[in-house]
Amino acid sequence: MAPKVVHICGPERGGKTTIARLIARGCHGPSAALVRFEPQPQGGTDAAMSAEPPEDWATRFRFRYAPDRLFEQVPLAVRDVGPTGRAGLILLETNADPGFRLAHPYDLRVFVMGVPRFVDEVFRSPDETQDALRRAFQDTGAFASEVFGLTRAPDLDDSRSGLILGTLSETRRPLSDEELEQVMTTALGSEISARLRLRPGYHALLDADVAVLNCGLGGAGETIEVCSRRIERLITAMPQGARPRPRFFSCDPLDPHDPLTVQLFGAILAGLAGAGAGRA
Repeated sequence: MAPKVVHICGPERGGKTTIARLIARGCHGPSAALVRFEPQPQGGTDAAMSAEPPEDWATRFRFRYAPDRLFEQVPLAVRDVGPTGRAGLILLETNADPGFRLAHPYDLRVFVMGVPRFVDEVFRSPDETQDALRRAFQDTGAFASEVFGLTRAPDLDDSRSGLILGTLSETRRPLSDEELEQVMTTALGSEISARLRLRPGYHALLDADVAVLNCGLGGAGETIEVCSRRIERLITAMPQGARPRPRFFSCDPLDPHDPLTVQLFGAILAGLAGAGAGRA
């Protein structure tokens, strides 16, 4: 049986490894492997897997990758760990680079964040959101960057890249305010608007199956409350598509007596069980 693959991503120091450990221990049955992804130094292109000292809950690996070759190298990491029989559960721990979310058909996506110092670290201001919307709809390059995290490689011309980035605004007239408002009434417009309310490092929250605001790392109570409320509103505003909306939990993952923590890991284990049933 193919191993189940869980993608755990988010900003630094949010508690991703803690979540990985708790998932591995909660699954009981399959042996687990944790693969931490680290970007190669600038200019590096080759992928490299190295073993790290194991924990009692998982074997551990470090995978050095080239950011512009994610779609090639993430499947390599899964292949190198999975088929050898070393792991029935593969936990990939990455940063919030948006390329990761499309680089592999994960069985479960988990987004983990700590409590920010200020809510504005997570959310754009209304003016910033409006500016980002205008850029996204006037310029294909800005759209690709904001929505998919894509950037144009400097050594590719337009014919080879397959996408003419940054030129749409020069070849068509800008959208008027009325036209932009009309776009925003569509399902696509609503989704893009919700995504652009978040700063780029938090876009993956909306692509997750489960999202966690890790309150166990400390943080101001008022910030936790405001941030949680705004994230919940944002998720609710997302149009219902082929994928369910993320399930969001604001809790301390290490507190087994917190009802939300119990619900969090219940949702994760149910998601993994459902993924296994879907492939059976």
